[in-house]
Amino acid sequence: FYTAGSQFTNCWNSGTIMSEKNVYTAGIVGDIYNVAKKETPIIITNCHNSGDIVASGNQGAGIVAYTNKYTTINNCYNTGNIEGGFGLGGIIGGLQGDTTDIVSNCYNLGNITTSTNRTGGVIGYGVAEAKVSNCFNLGDVDTSCTNPGTQSAASKTVPVSGYAIGGLAGTT
Repeated sequence: FYTAGSQFTNCWNSGTIMSEKNVYTAGIVGDIYNVAKKETPIIITNCHNSGDIVASGNQGAGIVAYTNKYTTINNCYNTGNIEGGFGLGGIIGGLQGDTTDIVSNCYNLGNITTSTNRTGGVIGYGVAEAKVSNCFNLGDVDTSCTNPGTQSAASKTVPVSGYAIGGLAGTT
């Protein structure tokens, strides 16, 4: 957890991060939950992750595992591979905010492998109201989930054996 108004600038991680519990696992920030306010947003700028993330208990990402309102993530990228349960994303695992959330100029090059669903190259799952711009994914997104369904917002070839799996966003 971080205090309102926290800023992360020019941060990087190159080490492998592993969790076996149901915790938030990411290269830069684990969990930002109900911390930020309009007057004191959380800002993450020019950060990158090249370490592999293994989130066996869910919620894993290259930059931020989980966040909600008043968070800005700008000019960040991930090149590490990510694997685990649901809620995996190259930049953000879970984005449960609203129109106050901004994700811009971010990209993912790492491969993402989930055993379930809600997985995307940039954002694993979230709300449609967030402002996402100039973001892309070039990594593979794969699942071993056997529930039938469809892919969404794929910008790269994505197996359709699971559901809520996408190149940009798994589900919104």
